[in-house]
Amino acid sequence: MIQVNQLEKRYSSVSGLHASSFNADRGECIAVIGPNGAGKTTLFGMLSGEIRPDSGEVHLEGISLRENPQSAKRLLGIAPQGIGYLPLLTAGENLTLMGTLRGLSPSDLAREREGLLHRLNLLSATNQLATHFSEGMGQKLSIAMALIGSPPVLLLDESFNGLDPSAVAVVKDMVQERIEDGSLVLFTTHILAFVDELASRIFVIREGYLHNDLSKAEWNALKEEHSGVEGAYNALLQEIG
Repeated sequence: MIQVNQLEKRYSSVSGLHASSFNADRGECIAVIGPNGAGKTTLFGMLSGEIRPDSGEVHLEGISLRENPQSAKRLLGIAPQGIGYLPLLTAGENLTLMGTLRGLSPSDLAREREGLLHRLNLLSATNQLATHFSEGMGQKLSIAMALIGSPPVLLLDESFNGLDPSAVAVVKDMVQERIEDGSLVLFTTHILAFVDELASRIFVIREGYLHNDLSKAEWNALKEEHSGVEGAYNALLQEIG
């Protein structure tokens, strides 16, 4: 589904991400964890095509993101850190635009748009300009834009930030549904409980290096050994120095 081969990005004398490789398939959910500034957002930027790598390749369903960006990006649903929508459009207009770009018919687009706005408690904001949204409302709209049209690959960069507890529960359910439907989900988070609940694989990035690719069984064993998720995370960081 996704093949990442020796992907690297350098910023002056600092490496945003050292050469990293991995493969992932539909139905997997990969949590990418690590300290602030570790390279998580740089990795996601290159996976989405927003950041041009200095070397390496990303293929989605065999399509090169570098050579055929338009075809590859049609497979992606992206909720980036920060603003993932057009502020001078309404919530409804943002979703209409994204659904149209994903090739939805008018009837399917209307059905999905209303369903997403309803589940994320944004129906009352359908005709409100997104520039007036709170952080949480904007985050929910970004997630809805990533989900509309059911793209097979979801990139969620700190997408749980700013959500109230009810919205967190809804978004977790929606992510789990997409995994069960065969989507590939990659997400970054500092909230380790979400790693525990959603991830089937865990990547650990530190100082631009992708150090670990842990199975859920390996993660569970670390939790058992180190008395919970925080202990497991800290043990991983200590191990990689």
